[in-house]
Amino acid sequence: MPYKWCRNCGRMRDFRRLGGDAERAAAREVTGQRNVDAYIRCAHEGCRRVQRHGKSSDGGTLPEELRIPAAE
Repeated sequence: MPYKWCRNCGRMRDFRRLGGDAERAAAREVTGQRNVDAYIRCAHEGCRRVQRHGKSSDGGTLPEELRIPAAE
């Protein structure tokens, strides 16, 4: 997965592709884009950042219910 700057975490993080209908629908709402195939999200626990693969300033924060849970 790509290693990118995460604006929410304030550091470099691993990112992954968007997964699931709920995550993709929320990304559409947050970004204002119909096609979110070029968007990735931070894979760090607790983060909700979604951003365009090649442009970190193009993105936003997913709703709280899509927060990545902490590892047990």
